[in-house]
Amino acid sequence: MDLYGGGPALPHSTFGSKANVDHPINVYLAERDGRPSQRHRLVQLLHPVPSAPELVHAIASLFEIKVPIHEVRLWHRQPNTPHAPDHGNDAKDDKCSEWSLWDTQSMLLTEVLVEVQSSANEWPRMKLKSTRDFRPFRIGDAVDAFDCERVWRAGIVQRVSTLETNRVCIHFTGFSSIFDEWIHEESGKLQPRNSRTLSAKDAVLNPGLPHGGVGLVNLGNTCYLNCSMQCLSAIAAWRTYFLDKTFVRHINRHNKLGTKGKVAVAFASLLANMWKPGSHSSTQITSPFEFRKIFAKVKPQFDGCDQHDGHEFMAALLDAIHEDLNCPTPPHTSPKHATTLRMSLSQQVTPTTTSGSEDSHWAQLAWQQHLQRNQSIVVDLFHGLLRSQTTCGQCGFRRVQFEPCLFLSLPIAQLNAKPIVLRVWMHPLDPSVAPHVIHVTLRTREGNAKMVLDEIANQVSIRADRLRLIQVQQHRFSRLIAVDTLTCDLESAVLCCFERKNSPKTSSLSIIDIQVVHRVVSPSAGSSLYTLVGLPFVLSIDAEATCDDVHAQLESTLRRFVDFPEGADAYRVRTVSQANLSSDMGTCIPHSATDGLMSYFMPPQMLVVDWQTAEFVDSHEGMRMMLTEQPRPKVTLEMCLENFMTQEDIVDGLWTCESCHAADGSRQMDLWKSPDVLMLHLKRFHYSMVQHHKVQELVHFPLEGLQLRPFTGAAPVDDANCDVYDLYAVANHTGGLSEGHYTAYCRYDLTSPQSSHPHVVPPSHIWLNFDDEVVSELPRSKVVSNAAYVLFYRKRVLSTTSVLRVI
Repeated sequence: MDLYGGGPALPHSTFGSKANVDHPINVYLAERDGRPSQRHRLVQLLHPVPSAPELVHAIASLFEIKVPIHEVRLWHRQPNTPHAPDHGNDAKDDKCSEWSLWDTQSMLLTEVLVEVQSSANEWPRMKLKSTRDFRPFRIGDAVDAFDCERVWRAGIVQRVSTLETNRVCIHFTGFSSIFDEWIHEESGKLQPRNSRTLSAKDAVLNPGLPHGGVGLVNLGNTCYLNCSMQCLSAIAAWRTYFLDKTFVRHINRHNKLGTKGKVAVAFASLLANMWKPGSHSSTQITSPFEFRKIFAKVKPQFDGCDQHDGHEFMAALLDAIHEDLNCPTPPHTSPKHATTLRMSLSQQVTPTTTSGSEDSHWAQLAWQQHLQRNQSIVVDLFHGLLRSQTTCGQCGFRRVQFEPCLFLSLPIAQLNAKPIVLRVWMHPLDPSVAPHVIHVTLRTREGNAKMVLDEIANQVSIRADRLRLIQVQQHRFSRLIAVDTLTCDLESAVLCCFERKNSPKTSSLSIIDIQVVHRVVSPSAGSSLYTLVGLPFVLSIDAEATCDDVHAQLESTLRRFVDFPEGADAYRVRTVSQANLSSDMGTCIPHSATDGLMSYFMPPQMLVVDWQTAEFVDSHEGMRMMLTEQPRPKVTLEMCLENFMTQEDIVDGLWTCESCHAADGSRQMDLWKSPDVLMLHLKRFHYSMVQHHKVQELVHFPLEGLQLRPFTGAAPVDDANCDVYDLYAVANHTGGLSEGHYTAYCRYDLTSPQSSHPHVVPPSHIWLNFDDEVVSELPRSKVVSNAAYVLFYRKRVLSTTSVLRVI
């Protein structure tokens, strides 16, 4: 594990006798900057409670800390204190948490922090007592920086921008100055030195990532290939089959649909580079260049640097490997029986078989026929059998077909036919009408923002061309909503609608729209900290307005939805740029009847209202309602499976009953035979005649114990684990329809040696995040996300055929 850099998200362990559980404690590892790691281990403290030296030794053994015990010390935190801060927070956040050195076993432990002395004989948490904060930066500061190649490197602050851009120029240690980069201070790409990189001595103590944790070089938009390789590599039976070279004796060099084994050999070679001895270094990467070159000759659509769909690439890759290793067994039947077998699937089930009592017979024939033409590791591990049932609504005639499947493509349980309700903060120009919340109901998600504006116009009796719809994020405007924006992209957004003031036709003056945001100020450590609150709004004003005009119109607008005493010094107004919203920089707008606003304001600046207290803004009920997140229905993987197998009516005359010739029928699809490795493709890319978009819905899926029995049509078996699956890999896609990026989350089972300490249970598995060349440990809680695209589940009990082929 990475010393001082956070431990893996591991399952709980126990200290003491398993029969006498006392209470659980969370154990964190101090990072190199002294902060608690975001990841932790849940352990059980058992009776009898171990002594202080025993506890230190047990925890050090738990985290595989290979240093003398006197270089390890423990901190404790009392219950009901804040959790350890995330990596993105400043180090100063940890100073507020009440960590104390632990020197006794008598108190009740709930959270423990493990600190290891650095190679310079310094305790990392001493850095938190520094009088100077990590920011602002100064020339010569030593930092860790995330460069354009997405690698953390040690660097020095070379220059500091004098403009209002909050950027610094970083020179990377050991590199030429031509590789210097300008990086924004708030981007998260700058961290304290040795918080993301290791010194030479510390690197010796770092055993790195587990075996197989190797990154793949991006050859130019080949993240889809890298993601697919990592996901397939995580399947142990599949990986062993190639690493042990068992596949060699199954290569079919006579199959005209194959490549005489070229793709299979290239795949095995790349897999061997990913799993060769010594590939557990944290900096190990390999290139898929040779494999891609060979595969592109077979599948030329994947040549070049174009972006491709990861699901399509996986299907093409598995198909090519299957044809290279396909050794079908000739049927041990007479020609007459073989002819009957080939015709079995085309035979219709008679109307009297509506109960499905003969489905098992037809399914067995269909699977046997499939195996006569297809015999490979791909079939053994990944192929299942689907049942399609078509039923006449008039006479009840039922026709059943069985066909093999590689993926289950699941529509996300999001019914486009259901109405969509949007909350909009309406801000009219009429001074007698206060800003208020309106609800816009649309009959379908198959629409755009123009439909939203038309509905708002109908409710407020204002022409749609005078309305502007704007999305709000973090208490400021993030974008002006174009009329062709899809309504599905607005469902979870905070929306504000403003009536725009038109310029009089008889006047040459122009109207400018100025964004106004609310802030509150709280003095802290000799300076002022500004925080955005409430909802912004638009101030439409003449370009030649004076400062007094601005103050008068602004106060009139604020009193429409903020209650503050007459004549009270409740706020200050100033112009501020986007980059300085959290600082005290900016220009105050004076009260002047002669000075024009444009003397103090320059677009794209905005006006900020600095309130002396937040209670004025927070007291508005409509504002609180808008800033309260709307509850969204939870979508689960089980709901997607049910949606996939829901019976649907056949419309538009696309089907005619073979018995009574009626056009009234229904079709239903379900899984009859489940594969050993179940690949579930979530259909995130939606195409229709009205719109095309990516479905960003979060689908909750289990990491262990997926019960597939309720979704299979075959007769139940006695083994309770026969249709129980555990998640082993997730292919993620971030981005939209035309562009995006693929990453992989993979579970790796650990074969750690037996712990030397009797009270320590070694971890069973960890999750890794593969982002091209970058590989990092992933907390278990981060595996489920709305980027999940293809899920790889492995059956707990593999079939006999799969086991025999791997041997």
